[in-house]
Amino acid sequence: MIAPNCPTTELMEKLKWGSTWRLFGLILITYFIYMVYYARRQTIILNAYSPSEKQIGLAFFRWWFIITYSSLALFFVYLFVPDDSPWVTISNLFDHLDGLLALIWAFRARSSFHRLMLSEKGTPYWFNGIWTFLFQALYINFKINRLLKK
Repeated sequence: MIAPNCPTTELMEKLKWGSTWRLFGLILITYFIYMVYYARRQTIILNAYSPSEKQIGLAFFRWWFIITYSSLALFFVYLFVPDDSPWVTISNLFDHLDGLLALIWAFRARSSFHRLMLSEKGTPYWFNGIWTFLFQALYINFKINRLLKK
């Protein structure tokens, strides 16, 4: 069953971004920075259909952008310092924070999607937790594309 104020096709068409391979390439080329842009875009769309108390705050993305861009800067520092430098530890910390924020977003987006589509486990609109954990934005994009093909 689908939420009355959220027609499936309308939401799905708005969430459609492009191929998952293209997203994967952009994420790799940009050292994961594009994932934040993709996630923010999808969140704005999901938030438009969600009640205000259930929305994902956009302030989350300010922090995620800071962490992600810092991670990229620290990656370049990491290339020029010895392995025992404290900068290596700081770089690793920012990489882990970036990954943690990606996981947090993916599960919050998954919850929003489930709530909007009134998804139940075993239905086509259910996003698998393991795939969400492993592939975050890539899985969400893949699932949206797959649902649009049906």
